[in-house]
Amino acid sequence: MNKKLYIQNELSQIDTLLNHNLYDVKTSFIGESTNSYTPKIDILAKIFSTIKYGWDTFTSSYEQYFFNEKENDFIPFKKDKDITQEQLDSFNERHIKYHKQGSEFAKYVLWLKKGENKSELIKRNTSELSHKQKMLILYYLGLDILEHDKTSMSKLLFHLLELNEDNTRKYLSYVANGKNEVRTEKNLTKVKLLFEKFGFLGLSNTIQKDIDMLK
Repeated sequence: MNKKLYIQNELSQIDTLLNHNLYDVKTSFIGESTNSYTPKIDILAKIFSTIKYGWDTFTSSYEQYFFNEKENDFIPFKKDKDITQEQLDSFNERHIKYHKQGSEFAKYVLWLKKGENKSELIKRNTSELSHKQKMLILYYLGLDILEHDKTSMSKLLFHLLELNEDNTRKYLSYVANGKNEVRTEKNLTKVKLLFEKFGFLGLSNTIQKDIDMLK
């Protein structure tokens, strides 16, 4: 119901995750340093517990994808004289996972942000008109919405007006004639009054005749 608020909350938690180093680091009674970061969302807690020891690898991969939307190959660490080849292989195996998690997490954050931006766009463009009423307006304006393939038209209207494709395809079958879920007295009256408001009196009169026929 509150998609925008959900996205904002999720992005806020993600910001907390990515800036975890701003939190205090505590030392346990056995001298082990532990980060006091405790996220509210379980999935973020799991991510942090998985990659906190490879944080630089994770954030580097995250930033690469977040800013470029392009996945880069993991560059293995080179052998140091103080570790064995087996230890190096194990180390690289873990960091490959951190690297992959970083790019996947960036995809998720970008998906959320696109949803947030789309919600803002819809909010700015949304009037009090319902989807069905918008379809009636297009029909009465004389646009050839019924002269083309319904699937193609629904896709076009999605890009033009951000109207749901499936519902648009369904409503196209009902805009022209009769009394149905689209051509209700309430919907037609709403469209009629809107046309009157903007001076389309001829179309308003036409709609009134159609309303009278429904009674």
